[in-house]
Amino acid sequence: MSFSDINFICIFLPVFMFIYMVTGTAHRKYVIAVSSLIFVAIGGIGGIFQMLSVLVVNYVLLMFQRGRGKKGSKILLAACILMNLLFLVLSRISHILVFSGLSFMVFRFISIHIDRYRKDLKKCPGFVEYMCYVSMFITLSAGPVTRYNDIEKSIKIPKVRLSGIDRGFRLFTAGLAFKVLLAENLDILWSQIISPGAETLSVPMSWLGAFAASAWIYYDFLGYSLMAIGLGIMTGISVPENFNEPYSSGSISEFYRRWHITLGRWFRDYVYIPLGGSRLGPARSVVNIMIVWILTGVWHGGSPNYLIWGVILGLLVAVEKMPFYKKMVSNDRVRIFMHIPVLLIIAVTWCIFKNEDTATMISYLMSLFGLNPAGQVLSTWQQFFRFIGDYLPVLIPGVIFMTPFPRKVWDKYSDSPAFAVLLIILFWFTFVRLKAGNTSDFLYMQF
Repeated sequence: MSFSDINFICIFLPVFMFIYMVTGTAHRKYVIAVSSLIFVAIGGIGGIFQMLSVLVVNYVLLMFQRGRGKKGSKILLAACILMNLLFLVLSRISHILVFSGLSFMVFRFISIHIDRYRKDLKKCPGFVEYMCYVSMFITLSAGPVTRYNDIEKSIKIPKVRLSGIDRGFRLFTAGLAFKVLLAENLDILWSQIISPGAETLSVPMSWLGAFAASAWIYYDFLGYSLMAIGLGIMTGISVPENFNEPYSSGSISEFYRRWHITLGRWFRDYVYIPLGGSRLGPARSVVNIMIVWILTGVWHGGSPNYLIWGVILGLLVAVEKMPFYKKMVSNDRVRIFMHIPVLLIIAVTWCIFKNEDTATMISYLMSLFGLNPAGQVLSTWQQFFRFIGDYLPVLIPGVIFMTPFPRKVWDKYSDSPAFAVLLIILFWFTFVRLKAGNTSDFLYMQF
């Protein structure tokens, strides 16, 4: 079940919130745990047994972990990491997984095992707290990726306030609108552009498709993240921010510090820094960056496009760490103009990410740069402007909400009564769209 599912909004969430609010603070973690099992069961009853099996095995091993310096602790940690990676690989290869969210659970499993080994986690949590951390429905399907220490207190003593429910539902509504009104329509635009074949596209049509793909991925994932944060505020659970205006970035590195923030933080803390980070010299730093980005690409899927996507981004980030590049962009004039090339590069990399078929991916990249002769004949300017006209109500807000301006408006006015009225109207439009037809699942639920 998805957050944008009408059954979630009209049945699951209201029932959950009613039971959650009438339950005493100390017992709300049990409501979260049971509700998460029901959430998974709705997608398939077998998912409960799969999830509990993986969860129990990891919890038992965590109980045996005594921390760095203790006999066998390093071997146990290595075994736990390899086991979880094996779970993830087998689920991808065999396609036997019947619940979404395992890949994000694996991040949390590995995180808590490493924190326990490092003694950052002094005491093994109780089973219910552990279950809530790893599998609560708020963050199960697509993150954000959290550390146990960051949300331990809010799981044990979740404080619910009416002001929090109001503020959380406003964020939930904004996220739902991004998903249903923007991401869904941008996905339709992308599908219509790509459907005749990548080789038939002219340069303008290809770049329109690149924008549609980029914006679709952004609003789909941003929408989910805002809904998860909103649910966290409503329930008193600490859910970290996952996006911070990435399209305002002036470099690839900055873009990914602002994009899927919690995933980047996880790779930094559990892969990049343990490998030596930048402490062992420039050459080793480049190797470590490449390892992180290759792992990031492979985590997204087994298709070659994800690996290529990761390698290209790794190389670009590595170049930005080089002294000659830092000297070049230290000039204020150069740094100002770097914004546009960064956005274009990001759009090209999203086209690689979006096309799982290698032949289609190569053909699309050729069309972007006018290297498909057929595209100049079969795809015309008239067709390009027709698409622009048809999708203008989506393209204009798609551009506006990538800028810092809407965030400033939200921060200043989101608590006002007038803004509440606007959100009610927005929710009504979104709900009408939901009733007209089911939306697709969130993109990151497939990873």
